[in-house]
Amino acid sequence: MTQYNPLAKPKLVILDIYSCVFCQSPYESAADLIQNGNSHGAALKMALQLGDIRAVNMLAVGIATCDLPALPATEDSLYNGSREVKDRISNFNTDNCRYQSDKVHTVAFERTIRYLRNQNIPVVLTIPPKSVNYLEESNREFMRDIQPVIEKYNLHVIELCMSGTRLVIADYPDISHLNKHGTKKHSKALPENIFKRTTIARN
Repeated sequence: MTQYNPLAKPKLVILDIYSCVFCQSPYESAADLIQNGNSHGAALKMALQLGDIRAVNMLAVGIATCDLPALPATEDSLYNGSREVKDRISNFNTDNCRYQSDKVHTVAFERTIRYLRNQNIPVVLTIPPKSVNYLEESNREFMRDIQPVIEKYNLHVIELCMSGTRLVIADYPDISHLNKHGTKKHSKALPENIFKRTTIARN
């Protein structure tokens, strides 16, 4: 963020947060940035901080492919610039998204918020839509963990998982993303709910 913020000069930063991200390994997101970012210096720093031997391979891939031409255009149909996901899942294992508190993530979260606040950049937090099978107790535990940061910096939280959306498991291609069917339902319900403030669990 310290690498790209001075260049982008954003007037607002929207952070999409949910419990699964805060208890996952940073490997996946780090791999994407290390291999596809446009700064070798930032990639090297991230690779060192990751502390994973596989980061050496990520860094090598990023350097070796940085001057290659873009991939051919997809032949799939696009909707508003994005490829529609049509897959549907029929079962859901709640153990795959059971939240486990990890102080490393909450510390990094506050460090990010503090950096943006010091840069005078407003921050809005959004909570994405979750399926009806999602463990609400996991969400409550997650919100309790990040509540001190929300209150300390008086952050605005926009709740996007509205009860009136009527999302069902078939509206998801996996446990945490919407497919084309869920996206249509969610988009239709979004305008009248977008500015509703999230109620933070306090118990």
